[in-house]
Amino acid sequence: MHKAEEETSAPAEELMREAQHWVARIHSQEVDRAEADALKRWLSRSAAHEKAFAEMNLRWSAFHAAAVNVAAKSAVQSQSSIRAERSRRPDRRMLLGGALAASVGGALYLASYPPLQLWPSLGEFAADYRTETGQRRQFALTETVSVEMNTRTSVSVRSSAPAVASIELISGEVAVTAKSPVAVVAANGRARTDHGAFGLRNDGGKVSVNCIEGEIYASCGGNEMMLRPGQRVDYDRRGLQDVKNIDMVTAEAWRRGLLVFVDTPLSQVIAEINRYRHGHVILVDQVLSALPVDATFRLDRIDDAVPRLADVFGAKIRSLPGGIVLFG
Repeated sequence: MHKAEEETSAPAEELMREAQHWVARIHSQEVDRAEADALKRWLSRSAAHEKAFAEMNLRWSAFHAAAVNVAAKSAVQSQSSIRAERSRRPDRRMLLGGALAASVGGALYLASYPPLQLWPSLGEFAADYRTETGQRRQFALTETVSVEMNTRTSVSVRSSAPAVASIELISGEVAVTAKSPVAVVAANGRARTDHGAFGLRNDGGKVSVNCIEGEIYASCGGNEMMLRPGQRVDYDRRGLQDVKNIDMVTAEAWRRGLLVFVDTPLSQVIAEINRYRHGHVILVDQVLSALPVDATFRLDRIDDAVPRLADVFGAKIRSLPGGIVLFG
């Protein structure tokens, strides 16, 4: 029984206001250990407190799902006049531009900038191909170019012409295998090859290009460099970074249904795990964030990863409604 059920005398409206505060804090991802402990104490005060938190978290999720639907409908409706004048299929930029022109207020903002990446952005909704959390898929761009998509990935086709096929990686991660010229645009740069295989990952404009086979050319800001198998280059708004050698077995593990970490800070491990599971794991003990991890997790059993890590580091975990987990 919760400590002092007699404390449940707090008015329902007051409880819901307090629950709303806690849900907002959790979804802001600005929770430290002190606040996490305070939330645990608040939840333990009574069953009514837990119920209020669960209900408010469900309302939060429902509201944001509705926001996405409103923004998506607005994007579609705003294209009606354009479609009347243009027979070709509108690309992602047209959809995005139409949505921004529409007046959907907070719903559009929330659809465009989802907190904790709990749902796809409007740009991702307009993609030609998209994978959900934990999903992977493969498609043939042409007879000689195939694209394998990792979890939470959105791709739009720019051209499937035999001369040079082209796609845009809006977000997420792909592995491209090509026997003919192909180019992949991501953020403010691109990767291309005439014959080869490479991996490309776009995390909010921070892009990594891995050369798997052949010669891969990465370009950004007017500069271009060639990569050979086992090499990687990153780029962002600052341009191309230095070339690095990588372990391809680790980098391509996701294609075999695995996550492999070697001497990786715990904070990065948790961030990666979050890409593959529903909800969100929040590291509340920053003392643990830099500790190194050597581990292999199966993607089809990704929910086992957090308890395993907690056992290794002697950390506590607290599960909250909506798949939210406080770690540390």
